[in-house]
Formats: sequence, structure tokens, C-alpha cells
Amino acid sequence: MNASLRIACTLTMLLLSAHVAVAQGHDSQGREFWISFLENYGSGGGAEQSDLRLYAASNGPTTLRVLYHATGDERQIVIPSGGLPIEIDVRALFGDIEITGSEELSRKSLLVRSDDDITLYGVNVRRMSSDAFLALPADVFTRRYVVLAYQNGVSSDAQGFYEVDMPSQFCVIATEDGTTVRIDPSAPIVARGSRPFTVELDRGEVYFAQAELDAEWDLSGTAVQSTKPVAVFAGVRRTAIPADVGNFRDHLIEQMPPVEVWGREAIVTPHFPVTPASREIAIVRVLAASDNTEWAIDGVRQTPLARARAVELPLTRAMRITADRPILVAQYEHSVNASDSISEEFELGDPFMMLVPPPEQFDTSYGFQSVGHQEFLRHFINIVIPRAGLASLELDGTPVTGAFVPIPGSIYGYVQYELDAGAHVIRSDSAFGLFAYGYGRANSYGYVGGMAYRRFVHDYEPPSIEQVVECGHLRGVVADDRVTDTGIDSCYALAESRNVRVVIEPFESAADSVFYSAELADPWRDGMVAIRAIDSTGRSRTQTTPIAGFTVRIAGAPDDGSLALDTLRTFNGATGCGEVEVTNDGLYEQTITDIRFAPASPSMLATTALPITLKPGERAVVRYCASWPGDTVMSARIIIGTGCVDRPLATVTLDSRTDTLGPDPMVERGGCAGELSLRFVEAGRSSSGIAAMELTRLANCRVESRVPERITGAIGELRCRLVVLDARYDAFVEGWVEDVAGNRETFVDTIGGFTCAIVDGPLDTISVSRGAGWRAAGLVYGDQRCDTLTVVNYGVRAVRITRATLDDNRAMSVPPSQLPMTVLPGERRPIVVCLEGRGGDEVDDTLALVDDCGHVERAALAARVAPIVVGGADRCNNALSIRSVGAARRTFLAPPLPNPSAGGPVAIDVGLAAGGAVSLELFDADGRPASTILRNEPLEAGLHRVVADLSRLGTGRYFLRLSIGEDVLVEPVVVMR
Repeated sequence: MNASLRIACTLTMLLLSAHVAVAQGHDSQGREFWISFLENYGSGGGAEQSDLRLYAASNGPTTLRVLYHATGDERQIVIPSGGLPIEIDVRALFGDIEITGSEELSRKSLLVRSDDDITLYGVNVRRMSSDAFLALPADVFTRRYVVLAYQNGVSSDAQGFYEVDMPSQFCVIATEDGTTVRIDPSAPIVARGSRPFTVELDRGEVYFAQAELDAEWDLSGTAVQSTKPVAVFAGVRRTAIPADVGNFRDHLIEQMPPVEVWGREAIVTPHFPVTPASREIAIVRVLAASDNTEWAIDGVRQTPLARARAVELPLTRAMRITADRPILVAQYEHSVNASDSISEEFELGDPFMMLVPPPEQFDTSYGFQSVGHQEFLRHFINIVIPRAGLASLELDGTPVTGAFVPIPGSIYGYVQYELDAGAHVIRSDSAFGLFAYGYGRANSYGYVGGMAYRRFVHDYEPPSIEQVVECGHLRGVVADDRVTDTGIDSCYALAESRNVRVVIEPFESAADSVFYSAELADPWRDGMVAIRAIDSTGRSRTQTTPIAGFTVRIAGAPDDGSLALDTLRTFNGATGCGEVEVTNDGLYEQTITDIRFAPASPSMLATTALPITLKPGERAVVRYCASWPGDTVMSARIIIGTGCVDRPLATVTLDSRTDTLGPDPMVERGGCAGELSLRFVEAGRSSSGIAAMELTRLANCRVESRVPERITGAIGELRCRLVVLDARYDAFVEGWVEDVAGNRETFVDTIGGFTCAIVDGPLDTISVSRGAGWRAAGLVYGDQRCDTLTVVNYGVRAVRITRATLDDNRAMSVPPSQLPMTVLPGERRPIVVCLEGRGGDEVDDTLALVDDCGHVERAALAARVAPIVVGGADRCNNALSIRSVGAARRTFLAPPLPNPSAGGPVAIDVGLAAGGAVSLELFDADGRPASTILRNEPLEAGLHRVVADLSRLGTGRYFLRLSIGEDVLVEPVVVMR
């Protein structure tokens, strides 16, 4: 056989043996008993007191000591010989020790101790309300019981009156100090309700429970578990069976056997039909310790039993009840409720309760008591015995004769036997069951005559594990505390546990419960707790539970939240904001309920709406803002929390400054290249940086380049280069630049162009680019004359003309002494052009004005040349001739040609915009008249050539003055001989 098979076989044998194993045997004999009498109510009314008796029997002479805990009184009682039970009148010794409903906690308990083994029975007798019980020795007490009783009793009458007035009840007696009793009620208990509760008891103290009387409650199924051995009694104050009879009621009581001695089989037998005229029938009640208990009656399967819920059957015949798990069985006599109440015989009988032990607990001998009391008139026993045991069956030393009724499906049968009141002894070579009962007028008692108390292993379920996970902490309890459980043998954490610290509290073997806790070793990562618990029978349960860590973080950030985020720089109390993306890198959904800063400051706050729920792998953005009214630098950690655990996320720094100055604009002109470079600088610690720039107006220029092209965040320097589109015009730029603090600077600048126009007259522009030209007044052949044009600056900046050239430069010239010429914005400056009459009918040329950068403005010039005509002189004989040679658009006086003159004839051109009387005179340098050429000579509008003789003038500087109406024009004349 290989090792694994051998282990499997060994384990199987251990489990099989666990089902049938029993502890050291005990029986109903012992040397220590704990007794309490539950509340009874008889037909004598409230003034009646119970007759409380104990019956003790031993195998030989012995001494008893009976201690009443409420008073501390103790009595000694001698049993003079064996086989002769004695009666103990409890009331006579200690007074009224019956527990009443107002005494939830009391010390109304008896401790009966003897020097030798005894069998002890008790009886509580009132008029028409009695019952007896078999007392269990203390050596069979355990810590686990389930109550089997009966429902609340009701009263009714022929007029339809119906009232629930008699409670289902039980009591628990502590045998040691410091006993904690946990009670899980199956029905509402007075002053306690239906929820589980605990009571603390010391030695001899009694907890007494009665069901609420607001309904037909039944305390059957109530679980009683204690930290130390206790005794439990249960029954009903007084009830009919069935309860709705409403009268013919009796007291019910039995001492409850611990669950460990429950069996899986019970044989029930009918009671002696002492009142055949009764309309009622006896019943059997079956109570299971575990849910889904499979059971059968005479081999016929029934609906599975639920834990702690009694099932009721009619008892009309003997039945064999079997189950796959522990059961507790009791049989109850019915109410007499006979239709003929004249005969005393028909009045005999009423309810009693009698536990039915499993055959495994049968014994071979019993000393018992048929209660000798005036309330009871007839006494019976039911003997459940194998057929083979009949031959050796003796009652008080005499063979028992009686009909043996076989019980189908078993080796057992039963014998029903009537006997006299008093003490009796019954034995057989075979183990058998004994049930003693008796009847009086509407009264009865019944109890199991005795039993062995072998403890069976009834633990069919593994331990249970319950736990709560809160805030990364787990609190758990392993429980093996059902009434059928054997307790916990071991409990430990498995290797599958990860990222947790598990603490299992110390416990003793077979403990009902073990408490443990676990917490995450690393709170920022998920963990797993794997716990295994094994009970004393080897059944185990494993519980694996995840514990979610707070797994939200900035991707790639350290766990301690030391990641430094970008500094928030703010200015002038403005609010700066930032954001960071977090991710849930765990296995479970996380919800952020709190975002705050540490240290706390009103200047920093989170602006993200809460809560934020993140599924595994999901991301979210956390936004935050900060502000400060002055200059400061402060740092704080962003803390995120779930309501039960916090986590540092990252560190953010606020750098707050005061910035009241805008960016500094600087302009760099590109000279003759026609460029303008704009440079904006925001430097220094308190400078917030350039945040925006806009060109709101551009004229005659475009943006050639910008560095950087876009502003993201704040920058310290911005450059922009503009290029002029047409050099003949000014270029204009307007805009603003703003820093982060909101300080704005506006700028306006101009790139000056060559904005000069050559005009003839106040409005006419003569320019090659405009397709217009200038025609000078006619020339007389051989004559020289200078004429004046006007240069107008139509721009906003001064223009400096450095050169004036003529393309041909033969018939026309520009005196160089006029240059350089600076023409201010809007200014009109004359420029002289001299012409000389040469061969041909006309002379022409192109005038070019050039600035420092080589920009050129051109104008086409032309003049007609006519021969000189010498005619008659004027009245002063100074004008040799006057000739009209063309049209004139304005009034002007041209210098004489030649000039300087050698003193001979000179030609003087006079332009008249309108006709009128013209005077033309010469004055010396001192302003004295030197010669009159024309005096009020009427001339028409146009250009006139006047030839004058200057032979009479000596060398010197003269002035030629033209007068026509209000206009006076002067030109210098030089005579050199």
C-alpha cells in the first residue's frame, strides 16, 4: 500500500470512528446533583403552594448533604440501607424554593451531594398539576444544551374565552463562579426578546426564562451554551395537550440532557390508556440539533428536520424513530378531557413530559420511584427491551410478566406494567429503557427511569468563519460553537496569505471560538488573508479573503508621496492651479472621498469634485489651486483619503510674488532694410513672465518671425520681427503684451518710409509712379531760368534727402547747395530746378530725389524753348520785350537768366495764376529802388517772358520784386561786370 493510500485509509477510519466514538460512560447515578424547581400552577389557585419532593436511592447505606444556595442552609440526610429510596420533603427543609416568573436571576438552587452513588428524582405536585423528572448527576453536565419544552398554555371555557396565560419556561444553573451563558432564544423571552444574549452567573445562581404571553410561543429549540458546565431544566408552567383544549392542564418539567449524549434513534411507546374515554391523544416531539437532519419513522423517510424546530407526531402506537444526526425526543401524555366525568376512573390522567433516551443510553438496572402522593392513584412503567432480555427481567426481584409487544423494524419490544407506589428496582441482563408515570384525578407525572450518559461525537460540521473587513483591517472569528460542535483544535494562517500581518489570539484546545485579526503590511498594496481552522474531529474550513489596499497613486511615483510637482508661481494674490493624473493600480475599486493639504492652509485647496471612484486600471485627474496675498514660498503634501485611510500623493510648492511691472518692450529698427524688431523682456525674481502678446494693428508691414511662436505658461523673453511691404509709405504697428500677473503694456511704433512727394502747386503731385509730370514755363532760346518745385513729407517721420539728380542733366540742373534736405512730417520744402533753353522746341529730364537708404522719388520735368524776340521797350524803357509763352497754374517769379548777369539783357519768367496789373522792380541791397521794369502793366493769366536790360546797373546784389494785387514775390539778382 502506498503512503498516500495509507494516509487516506487512516483518515477515513478516524472519521468513521469519530461518528461512533463515545467518552467514558456515565449513568444516572452520581454523587453530585444540581436541582431547581420551575414555577407550577395548580387548580388550587394562586394561594396554593407546590409540594416539592426529591427521591434518592442508593445501592447501600450512605449520607446526603443538601445545600440551598439562597440561604446557605444545609441539611444532612441518611439513607439507612441500599435499594430503599427515601423521600426528601424539600419544602419542609427549606421553605418555598420554587422559582417564580418575577425572579429572572436568583439563587433558588439545591446542591445534593452524597458519599456514594445515588439515583435522584424530583417531583413538583399541585392539585391537578404535577410532573416529575430524573435528576442528572453533575459528572454528565456539559456546556451545550438545546431546550425541549412545550408551547405556552392557554385557558378557555365554553363561552369562547381564550387566553395565553401559562408560559413555556426553562432555567440554567451555574456550577462554577464566573460562568458566562449565551442564550439564543427560539421565541421571545420576557425582558430579553428574541435576540441572542448572555448572562453572567456564579456558582449556585439561576437564570430563569419564561416566554412572552402575547402569543402561543414555545421555547423549544432555544440553544444554551456556557463557558463552564451548567444544569438546564425545561418545561411549561401548566398546559393542556393539545394546548387548545384550554383546560385539563398540567405542569411539565424535565432536566435537559447535554447535546453530547443525544442519539440518533428513539423508541416511543404508547401510555397506558387509563382514560379511554378521552377525546385526545398523546404526542411525540422530535428536535434536531442540525439543519437538514434526515429522519424516518419505522423506516419511512420524513421531511428533513430543521435545527431547533420541534416536530410533533401523534403517539398511537410504538414507533422507531431514526435520524442521521442527533435528535432529542420526548413523549407527552394528553389532557384527560373525557366526555364522562362522573366516574373517577375517567378523570384519571393529564399531561406529563417524559424524555426518551436513545437505545445506546439504555442501562441494565434502575432504581426508581413511583411517586407515593395522594394526588396519584395509579402507577405504570413502560419497559423497552430486546426480546432476548425478557427472560432475565426482574422487578423488585420478581420476574416481570406481561404482554411483549414487538416494535417493527427493531430487536425491541415493550412491556407495559402497573405497579404500586413507592421505591422499586428493575434489572435485566440486557440493556433496556424504563419510563415511569402515574395518574391522579386530572393529574399525572412521568419521567425516564434512568439512562446511561455516554457522550457521542455529534460534530458533523466544520468550524464557521465570519469576518469583517474595514479600512484595511480584518477582524474575524472562527466558531465551532453550535451545540453539536466539539470545539476548535487549531487555527492558523496559510502560505497563500500575502501582504498581511495576521494575529490569532491565544486559545485553549476545544475552544468554542477563536478571534483573529489581520492588517495590511503595506497599506498601499492589496493583500490576501487565508485562514484555516480545524475542529476537534478533524473537520476543517478554509477562508480566503482579500483586503483592498489604497492603491491609488500617481503612476510611477514613490509610495511615500515624495514626488515633487511643478511649482505653482502666482503673482499679486492671483490663484495658480495645477493638476495631476492618478491611477488605480490595484485589483479592487477605490473611492476617494477626501483631498486635502498637509500642513493645512487656507491658501491651498483641491478643486476636483468628490467622490472620485476608480475601477482597477482607471485614471482620473486631481486638480488643485493655491493663492497668497503677498510674497511667500510654501510647500505642502497633497493627501488623498477614502474616509478610513489616507495616502500622501505628492508635494506641491507655492511661490507667490508681487509683480506690478509689465514686460519691458524694446524696439530695434533695421535701418535701410525696412525692418522693425520688437523685443519684450520679463526678467527678475518678481517677474511673472510673459503670458500673452497680441498685434492689434499692422499697416504696410507683416510679421516675418516670432520666437516663440506660441506662449505656453510663462516666458522671460519674446521677439517679433516685422518687414515693411512698401518703402514709399510708413509702416505702422500697434499691440499689447501682458505678463502672468496681469500687468499689460501697450506699444505703438512706426517704420518710416520714403514719404516725400514732389508737388507743383498746392495739390498736384508730379511723380513717375503716379504717371504725372511737371511742365515748366517756356524758355527763350539761350536763356537760363530757375524754377521752384515743392517737396512734401506725407509721413509721420522726418525724411532726409541726400541727393537730387537728373537723368540727362544737360538742359536742367539742381543746385547742390540745397542738399542735404530734411523734410519734417507734414512739412513743405521748396527745391530749385534750373533750366536752360537749348536747341529744339522742348527740353525734358527726370528728377530723382534720393534718401540715405537709396530710396528714390522721381518726377518727369519738361519745358518749351522759344526764340528771343526783341521788341519795343516799356514806358520806362527798361523792358526790352514781353511775350506770353504758355499757361501757368500758379503765380511765381523765376530768377532772371543768366544770373549772375554781366549787365546786359536778362530773361525774367513771370507766371500768373490770374490776370492783373503787374509791377516788376529791382532794389539794391539796401532796399532802394534801382530800376523799374514794369509798372502796372496789364497782363493776362499765363506764363510771360519779360526781357530787361540791366546795363545801367553796377556790380552788386539786387532784389527783383513782382507785385500783382496782394501777391509780392522776390528773387535775388546778382550783377557782375
